Amino acid sequence: ESCFYAAFVATEAGSAYHIRMEVRRVGLKRAKETASAFEPMDLSVVACVVTDLTAKKSWQAWRRNRTGPSLALFREGVLKVRNEDASLSYSPPGHRWVGVCGPYRFDLGISSGVPPVFHGDQGLVSFGSGLFLRIYSRTRMWAGGVLAVDGKPLSVTGSAWMDHTFGSEGEGRGIPPSDRLEVVFSD
Repeated sequence: ESCFYAAFVATEAGSAYHIRMEVRRVGLKRAKETASAFEPMDLSVVACVVTDLTAKKSWQAWRRNRTGPSLALFREGVLKVRNEDASLSYSPPGHRWVGVCGPYRFDLGISSGVPPVFHGDQGLVSFGSGLFLRIYSRTRMWAGGVLAVDGKPLSVTGSAWMDHTFGSEGEGRGIPPSDRLEVVFSD
């Protein structure tokens, strides 16, 4: 399962930033199905990237942990993820994401009145042999909140989008890897 968020935000003074956050949960197996204590099971990976488009600098931070009360937390049926100092949650009317990336700390809210866009056949993308993914995107979302740069809080607003992908375990079993290309048009 993965949730991918991207936002283009700016300050009132015109400084522009691109913020990305990807949350992945891999190795979803019940303990009794796991052959070894060393087999990947319930791993949580969070990647945060902040690019200062004005200064032309970029920082990235990764957090990889097994799920547990103090390291990483996923809750079924609800979008509420925490991994160290990064978190992602959904509560109507929108999403909230928080993270630290080098000298940047962000706390953003994103929301949209636009319905989700489903990929494939009503969100189902089949790869044959019982392998499938469900994929949907939310586009043209409003983004706003606080971006602290070297401890100095700045109010930011802009736009965002997200992808949510989940389905049968198929990595290495016929589901091809994916790449994302972000293109933003003025309209």
